[in-house]
Amino acid sequence: MELKSTAINSRRYLGNKYKLLPFITRVVNENCHDINTFADLFAGTGAVSSAFTDKTIITNDILYSNYICNLA
Repeated sequence: MELKSTAINSRRYLGNKYKLLPFITRVVNENCHDINTFADLFAGTGAVSSAFTDKTIITNDILYSNYICNLA
């Protein structure tokens, strides 16, 4: 049985930061050298956190459904 996967950014919410990812990753890479942990304080669907999977990620969101998605 083949499992289908869906990109984390396919869930849309007001304030989605997916389109800002090139800017966010550029700023982090240019200004935050040698970091091991990334904190996404308004994580929502986890679109920004998904760009930093090479680091320990801390996410925060009030919705339990977003917590489960970010945990996975």
